[in-house]
Amino acid sequence: AVLATAAAQSECETFAHVCPMTLGEPAVLPAQNDATDIQLNAGESQYFTVAAPKTADFVLSMTVYFGDPDLYLTIDGSAPSPQSAAYSSIARGERDVLRVPAADLASCAGATCTINIDVVGYATSLYRLVATSENGFTELADGVPARDSVSATEYNYFKFTVPATDADASALTIVVTPLSGDPDLVVSHCVQPCADKRPTQQVHEWQSQAWGGDTITIPETSHSTEHDTTYFIGVYGYGNATTFTVVAQLDANVALADGQPQEGSVLAHGARYYHLFTAGAADKSITVSVTPQQGDVSLYVTSQTSGAPTNVPGPHNFKWSSTDNWFSPETVVIRPGDDGFLAEAGQYNIEVLGTTDAEYSIVAHSEGAVVGLRDGIPQTASVGPGQYLYFEFHVDDPAQDIAIDVTPLNGDPDVFIDCTLQATGDATGTPSRETGHFKWKSENWGHDSVLVPHDDPAGSCSATATGPNGGTFYIAVLGFSNSTFTILGSMNDGRPTLLVDGSPQQGTVIAGSYKLYEFEVGAAAREMTITLTPIFGDPDLYVNTEGRVASRTEYTYRSQFSRGKDFVFIEASDMCTSCFVSIAVYGYQTASFTITATSSDALRTLQDGVSVRDFVQHNEYEYFQFNVPEGGHTLEITCTVVSGDPDLYVSHTEHHPTSETPDTIAALHYGDDRVVVDNAEEGKWYIGVRGWTNTSFTLVAHVRSGAGEAMQRLVVGQPQTGAVAPGGFAYYQLIVNDFPRALTFTGTPFEGAISLYVNFCGGPEDGNRRWDECDGGRADGNDADRRPRENPDSHAIENFVWASSHSLSRESVRITLGSQHVCSQCSYVIGVHGDGVGTSSFSLTASTTDDLVLLQAGVPFRDYVEQGQHEYFVFSLHDEHSDVVISVTPFTGDPDVYVSACGTLADGTASVCNDRPTNTSYQWAHRAYGADTLAIPWAADGACVPSAEASCDFYIGVYGYTASSFTIMAYLHDVRPVQLVDGVPQSGAVNQSVSEQYILLVEPGHTDIEITLTPRFGDADLYVLTSDGNDPSRDRIPGPNVYDYRSIHATGDDHVHIGVDDDNNNCRSVNVPCRVHIAVHGYRPSQFTIVATSSHAATTLQAGVPLRDTVPANSYEYFVFTADVAATVITIALTPISGDPDVYVSTAALTRTPTSTA
Repeated sequence: AVLATAAAQSECETFAHVCPMTLGEPAVLPAQNDATDIQLNAGESQYFTVAAPKTADFVLSMTVYFGDPDLYLTIDGSAPSPQSAAYSSIARGERDVLRVPAADLASCAGATCTINIDVVGYATSLYRLVATSENGFTELADGVPARDSVSATEYNYFKFTVPATDADASALTIVVTPLSGDPDLVVSHCVQPCADKRPTQQVHEWQSQAWGGDTITIPETSHSTEHDTTYFIGVYGYGNATTFTVVAQLDANVALADGQPQEGSVLAHGARYYHLFTAGAADKSITVSVTPQQGDVSLYVTSQTSGAPTNVPGPHNFKWSSTDNWFSPETVVIRPGDDGFLAEAGQYNIEVLGTTDAEYSIVAHSEGAVVGLRDGIPQTASVGPGQYLYFEFHVDDPAQDIAIDVTPLNGDPDVFIDCTLQATGDATGTPSRETGHFKWKSENWGHDSVLVPHDDPAGSCSATATGPNGGTFYIAVLGFSNSTFTILGSMNDGRPTLLVDGSPQQGTVIAGSYKLYEFEVGAAAREMTITLTPIFGDPDLYVNTEGRVASRTEYTYRSQFSRGKDFVFIEASDMCTSCFVSIAVYGYQTASFTITATSSDALRTLQDGVSVRDFVQHNEYEYFQFNVPEGGHTLEITCTVVSGDPDLYVSHTEHHPTSETPDTIAALHYGDDRVVVDNAEEGKWYIGVRGWTNTSFTLVAHVRSGAGEAMQRLVVGQPQTGAVAPGGFAYYQLIVNDFPRALTFTGTPFEGAISLYVNFCGGPEDGNRRWDECDGGRADGNDADRRPRENPDSHAIENFVWASSHSLSRESVRITLGSQHVCSQCSYVIGVHGDGVGTSSFSLTASTTDDLVLLQAGVPFRDYVEQGQHEYFVFSLHDEHSDVVISVTPFTGDPDVYVSACGTLADGTASVCNDRPTNTSYQWAHRAYGADTLAIPWAADGACVPSAEASCDFYIGVYGYTASSFTIMAYLHDVRPVQLVDGVPQSGAVNQSVSEQYILLVEPGHTDIEITLTPRFGDADLYVLTSDGNDPSRDRIPGPNVYDYRSIHATGDDHVHIGVDDDNNNCRSVNVPCRVHIAVHGYRPSQFTIVATSSHAATTLQAGVPLRDTVPANSYEYFVFTADVAATVITIALTPISGDPDVYVSTAALTRTPTSTA
């Protein structure tokens, strides 16, 4: 189809030349060659008249291809106009609809009513106009969608005729696209001449009752080759009133209305064709987006001017294409200046090519158009800084609550909602950020969610609507920065939200209720992973693959871990095909969360600054993608190990980067891996995580763009690794709904030194704002900047409430319920400050007294437990035949350790899970005075058996026999080293003739290193290798035959001193961090404490545990001791073994290095 050429208009342009219409058929304009797709210039009018029966409602509906035409109507025979009309519809962004009740028509004189219509061009427009009586049929044109509404349990009828001359042409496809509610589709047919039919759910020839869109394909063998064949189409309102579009397609391409979504389906290697008319605008871009509901498609677009031959797009003929997103949305943006861009009237032709069998939703829109949202179907979009994008969400049932959720993939979009629309594209319009220009808003840093109850005191857009057309919510999304996001409109009507393969979707669930999702699976069986990451609260996950709605009682898979680890893995052999997987998120507590369903074919999409947890098997890869919205900034990708050893591969060109692909950046360190790309190019970046062993990990991608950049989000109990430059800050955010008994932020420095500063946003002292009303640290002048920062003049740190310099350790902040400024329904902003001489790497964890902390294998975590209380942890194991060691090292007090396991037992049955072991309910325990080291053999009674698909989870309770400050660590008996923190003691155990491996990372710069091994019993020896990373042969495993330094005393401590100028010291680089490899070898079975300290750090002392050290003449060695109980007498005893040492003590927070004069 192409646009008709406009002729000089005389008919229809004035009321004196009104054009007649026929019920059920589109209006025609003789001046445009009897066109049914009618052009209208801005500021002009076109007049029509139609006779309607008085016994049924009259409906006038308009399909708007582009522009903004308005409708004005009279029923008394008078001339309609904007100043004189009994009924009008001036909505922009949706099809204008006018419904006249039969009760109003009853007053008309005569047997019928003469209804006069004035169509006014608010902007240059192209439209189709159809008048129907509620009991009549609407004639459909080939490829032209008709939008309509139907009441609950009622039918609206349409018909489509296949001429006998076209009977051999092709199959007939009928598609119903729901915009709200759940329409069902029934079809019957007859060969002319015949009486009209009205198919029902009970009497029909073809039927589709899918939850969501409905498609019926009728083979060409059903068409008569001798007479015309008429298909009668009924759309039924299932459950509630519903708004929908219906299209019948035989030979023509489907016409897309500007901004209106259209359901579609395509077979593998098949194609569907669409076109979008445009009036032409030299400065307005065009966006075409396809969102797969299942399967994978590619997108190709061409253009043609009005009247030109059809330019059919395809893989070998296109101007624009999007083919690389692998089961994810494909988007094409056509910008002014592009070759083929239409500055004049014409059309864009679109091919959706099926890479596999696929079902999808397609929408094309011009810049500034209003994009329609489908109930429960997410739509992907992008917006620039300071720009507004407009959406509409139609609600038929005034009794329904609605939710608008915006999930940022990067950047920071904000949301404003109103019942009226003035789409100016800036703050002068409605909705916008300006006061009085919105009814509801969310300006949270990160995801935005707005819930509008049907009885909201602010007034719901649907609450005052009459008739089955309901009301429309208009949504403006403002780009605080360059942002890519998904937007979802949904009603609380029990209908599930569709999950797009690999795309995150944020949501909220109330305590004790469900939020339902579904994932459509095609004919091919594929593995599937469903991951639930809480933002706050405690949601649980239930999955049903057997055709039932998932719930706490109807599930085939479930995951109920406390915060941070709710995911379900389904093997391909267990997955249903050609089905819908039902997913229920249950609110154990009121919770906000992100949920992602990813098949083995898709790339999981990462959100900027939001960590995701996943698992990869030995020698396998898991793949992710991340969009950089604007080039020239630094891209950081961090992989944090939970257990195992991942390797990280990143590419801008290779969709599945590996160790062998070109243009790939690799990070292959043992433990955490990090890739930093300076001046990263705009567009998609692809990430592969390979399992060197069976590996559990978290992954986060973040764009550092300077002031105002997005903060990384913390998940309670889940560690997040990072790095910070000297004197700089790395920023994080934690959202809290209900404040717990205590909240702790713990930083563990791996290399260098850090300190923590914390501020808050929300609560009584901050205008009683909720967390979703907080800017969360913005520096745009509209709200106070909540980020801790350094004063450029005094260099003092300011803009914080809590600091680790005031806490028990330099790297933690503990906030208790009685603390000043404590808030609920708010967010905390955490600044990690780099105190080292070089880049400092660290792990940061937010934990509460109510939640489990996820332990990283071989990484110590520092915490505090009150007397008679428990602190809880979890360690996940995926490696079979692995012994687990749990070590608790006290600094003060006496903690004890209790452990239970949860998973599959050796006989294949499930263990009884106890995720809160106590001193009275546990499987294993260690209750020594002082340090506790508990080894659990893989074959121990009650031990679960891990696998690649299902972990064995060890739940750990640390009980405060007295109030205790401690570190806890879980690790495996293998060659992978345990991480030592500079200056922090770590307890351990070793068997005879066996070695335990440790590693210390020391920041660049000349430094001495002291390593002290203090046995509790037995005899262990010390072997050390040093490496600056320049010589890979130096990164070996030390032992009795491989070492640079050793200490093998038969009794007492073993001590190694590495001098900065020693010949054996290979850590002399001032630019590269030093890696100190340490083996503790059991000459006899031994339990011990080991501490390694560089001259950059102070050694942490344990209460009541002596530490042996040396100090050169006229020099200082520094130590730190934390007192966690008020009014405690502290005694520091220095026992010289040789020489004459002196001791100096400071309690001032800022005096970390006391001397004889300070």
